[in-house]
Amino acid sequence: MNKLMQWVIAATLVCGTSLFTACTSNNDNAVTPAPQDMEESLVGLWWDEFEYADVTEDNVPFSRVLLAVQVNADHTGCIYLGVFNDTDSNPVAVYGGPKDAGFTWQMLADGTVTLSDSATDVIVALKRGAGDSYGGNMTNVGNTNMTLTNGIVNVTNGSYSGMLRKANGNLVDEVVKKLATGNALYTSAPGMLVGSDGKAYAASDKDNLPQGVTAAGMVAYKNGFNGIVIALANEPQKMDWYTANGPDGAAKHTPAVTGYTWRVPAQSEFKQIFKATSGSEENYKNINDMLAVFGDSCKLPWEDEVGTSTPTTYLGMDEYWFVDLYHNVADYALFHATKSHACIIRACFAF
Repeated sequence: MNKLMQWVIAATLVCGTSLFTACTSNNDNAVTPAPQDMEESLVGLWWDEFEYADVTEDNVPFSRVLLAVQVNADHTGCIYLGVFNDTDSNPVAVYGGPKDAGFTWQMLADGTVTLSDSATDVIVALKRGAGDSYGGNMTNVGNTNMTLTNGIVNVTNGSYSGMLRKANGNLVDEVVKKLATGNALYTSAPGMLVGSDGKAYAASDKDNLPQGVTAAGMVAYKNGFNGIVIALANEPQKMDWYTANGPDGAAKHTPAVTGYTWRVPAQSEFKQIFKATSGSEENYKNINDMLAVFGDSCKLPWEDEVGTSTPTTYLGMDEYWFVDLYHNVADYALFHATKSHACIIRACFAF
């Protein structure tokens, strides 16, 4: 079997104005798209599926590869790479994801979009070289370009040339399901239980988890491969902004979850959760109904204030936003207070 084929997926997205005008246009009146419009056109799930011959993964022959690149509106994203054989619809292996191949992206004034490792700011790439397992070697390679043209991302490098298509509607879920392995979080759905092993389980399994696994959180928001998990309990005591966001705050929430770190939710994350579950950013009833499946004590506390990690300033003072749940069992409001003001803290993490 051929183990010398190289695979590089990578590092620079080039979004030219050809998305809106032909590259060879001589039209002096051609309009250069605004950077915001170009950014919005890039956000989404891009994918391709293609065939290979005479290759193996861990001594198992495979014949098909699925590449998916998730680009998020908050300037984060990740790369997934799945390999398949002809005898099983389940992948032989899946590489990447937000932990191993997560990135941040920025669009420059000329339309170039650079992808950087979210933790180290170095270029992210998946490379397969001699003796490497397919997609298993993460390296800093920047010689691959992807160009967004007429709604298609064209990918070129030393060993591959092809097109990534944008997944829309139900196709997003279909691509995610194709890359599903076991009960990984990216295969989950809102309302599913998250165990201390970092895996997703049906809510009905809350009393029948594997030995040594503790119920830790619930999937509260999902968008493509990514989502937000909210803890099933508040921190034992109220905390001010400094404590909650420090090393002894939400980061120490228990039970710990393998592969993830608890933190204080951002203001925008509460909005995402409320809107996704209730259809409105101003209603938290449905998220509480979902949490109640695991016990009434798991619900967000009515008639109290829940802190966020989002700072703000008011009359020159450093303050932060909190979610005010005093109004009634459905509505809430966002207010801000000085960072020394203590609030209830409900930890979360993103995947």
